[in-house]
Amino acid sequence: MKKYTLAVFLFLFLRSVSDFSQEPFTVSVVPIQFNNFPGLHSFAFAQQNGLWVFIGGRTNGLHHFEPPFAFMTNAINNNIYVVNPLTQQIWSAPATSLPVDTKEAITSTNMEFVQRDSILYMIGGYGWSSALSDFKTFPTLTAINLNSLTNAVISSSSINNSFRQIIDTTMAITGGNGMMIDSTVYLVFGHKFDGRYNRVDSLITTIQKYSNQVRAFNIWDDGTNLTIANYQATTDTVNFHRRDFNLVPQIFPDRASGATAFSGVFQYNIDLPYLNSVDLKPGNYAVNNNFNQNLSQYSSAVMPVYDSTHNYMHSVFFGGISMYYPDTITQIMTTDSLVPFVNTISKVTRAPDSTMTEYALPIRMPAFLGANSLFIPDTSIAHYSGEVINLNHLSGLTRVGWIVGGILSPDRNIADNDPGVSIASTEVFEVYIDKNVTSNQGVMMKNNIMNFIAYPNPGNQINIQFETDKDAIIEIIDIHGRTVEGSVVKKDTGIRTLLRYTTSTLTPGIYFCRVKIGDESKTMKLMIAGNH
Repeated sequence: MKKYTLAVFLFLFLRSVSDFSQEPFTVSVVPIQFNNFPGLHSFAFAQQNGLWVFIGGRTNGLHHFEPPFAFMTNAINNNIYVVNPLTQQIWSAPATSLPVDTKEAITSTNMEFVQRDSILYMIGGYGWSSALSDFKTFPTLTAINLNSLTNAVISSSSINNSFRQIIDTTMAITGGNGMMIDSTVYLVFGHKFDGRYNRVDSLITTIQKYSNQVRAFNIWDDGTNLTIANYQATTDTVNFHRRDFNLVPQIFPDRASGATAFSGVFQYNIDLPYLNSVDLKPGNYAVNNNFNQNLSQYSSAVMPVYDSTHNYMHSVFFGGISMYYPDTITQIMTTDSLVPFVNTISKVTRAPDSTMTEYALPIRMPAFLGANSLFIPDTSIAHYSGEVINLNHLSGLTRVGWIVGGILSPDRNIADNDPGVSIASTEVFEVYIDKNVTSNQGVMMKNNIMNFIAYPNPGNQINIQFETDKDAIIEIIDIHGRTVEGSVVKKDTGIRTLLRYTTSTLTPGIYFCRVKIGDESKTMKLMIAGNH
């Protein structure tokens, strides 16, 4: 596989022209030679005594969308990997020696997981059940003794005593995220999916149910007995209906610890991602409807960085999948309703007054990388809380972590062509923060055009809608660059509402819809199909 020999330098814009109250820094992502690193994505992960532990997930690229090729059993990761990132030693052990119920649950994909000291807790996950001869979401909580497991894998001895598992239907979640604050585990969003994934044949029986919940509970674990206690759930059928999102540790303006759920899929009645985010703190949550995350909407590597001196929270997103991306030549914001792979690197900054701003960084990932990859923090550096990097305790050039795994795609849109051309990435990148800077670069994403969607697309007549509080210009442009339809939509300033426009007399073919407000624009590809 191709190795990248040049460092990729990413310069972060961490303050506006008029605001010099933030701590400036740059970030660099450096590909390193790491022989025989396993290609994985959508796995569970832990760090213990300087070692990395990888369990479950997939060994192929993007899944197919109809049986028998969707989530093929030969792409299940049946190995447990232990990696020393400093010496680059890799050990592995097959999970097949475990009891079948334990083995099938821990080799699932898109499970939730949290680590407490030397115990990794794995929750749910979607995978193959030999008892059902079908796929299901596992209703399991598995406790893994990391000291015992790493020693067993390295010494090639039995791993069986490292695992304990209980059954609980409230743990049947996949595509969500887990986090732990103090002694409470939070199981955030996700869904329960049973049956063979099939996007094409409606006659295939599957059961999908979004949790629409944040589930909070304690895990009582004395090393032998494993129990879920103090379980309670918060339900929001409007804002919690999402999966495959990024749950990023945050330090909020009041200095409280929590997390933000960024984007995720899918909106009700339309296969497009959410653009808003949800802040989660113990006992409460808040929805950020005045912010759209344009540049990253799917699980990817994310690095949380906190400027504790000036109270700015930064979340840096590396590649992944997104409905929006800046055109490499024109820098015009392009909208693709197919939600393609992207190489964009972006940052969301939360200011002390709670306002959130997104920036497109001028340098990108070296390929369409990042979807379902993982940022691994370097535990040897200072962290403010949990995995949040304490920016003010860094000096000079410092390695702060690594990016591993995920899906590597040869092109943006492969889902409807051949998902099999993508692979699980074997690349390893070191991530550095450099404090030896005095200036910053980046392009701020504006939020005058929010929730921009087109449906049905393809369609005979396509509905365009977006939210704004300003006058907007809508243009329908053909493949030759000619404007074939246009409209000026008037809006009373100060009141943000939903605006709609419907295409009218277009002949079948490919068009582009461009919405402009001042110097901000977004463009979406349209497919006019059939006759009116």
